[in-house]
Amino acid sequence: MDMLHPLSISKSSDVQQVQPIAVPLRQVRFASLHEDEMITTDPEDLAYNNLVKAARRGEPDAIAQMEHTQSTVSNWLGSILGPEANAAPQLDWKTQRTMYRLIDEAELTRLLSGERVNSDRSTHGGFRTDITDNPNYAKVGREGKYRVTFKPKDKFDPVLRAEPNRPHTEEKNATEREYYLVGGYTLQDVARIERYKDGDWTEYRRFA
Repeated sequence: MDMLHPLSISKSSDVQQVQPIAVPLRQVRFASLHEDEMITTDPEDLAYNNLVKAARRGEPDAIAQMEHTQSTVSNWLGSILGPEANAAPQLDWKTQRTMYRLIDEAELTRLLSGERVNSDRSTHGGFRTDITDNPNYAKVGREGKYRVTFKPKDKFDPVLRAEPNRPHTEEKNATEREYYLVGGYTLQDVARIERYKDGDWTEYRRFA
């Protein structure tokens, strides 16, 4: 059985405890995406997201709980993977990372025309789009490309949890700093666009 994450929130104390459980992977279904916000109504997921944000604000109890959570996950992975668990990187919850995407002229045109952009790769099913937190990502050639820098929205945070039919970010390959954006993006999500020219990135458009 595929696994989503080994965490569950218990409300037995003021600092909500995170316990290891086996959670079946929820299937992603996109009949229609009318809204562009990462939302969860699941009490456990909501409590976890609030805990992450409290820890990032520097609240001591929340930091202690997140550190305990990370240790719990490491032990859980170790019980399943054995020594291989040490080679499986965990997402760093301490800060929200900035996400990027390299695009070509055709995708730029779609983006600037107001479309919701999803990857057109057949392997991505029409709802997953490759993004990275590495501004110098080198697996995609830069010549003729534009680099999109996304705004720091919750839906670009792979640490946070969302309902499977709402925009959110999933880990693809943490070692390579690769992620999937589920649900696509629009110009409203973009902080700036740069163009690769003369061996360097130069600003093309900036957005409020």
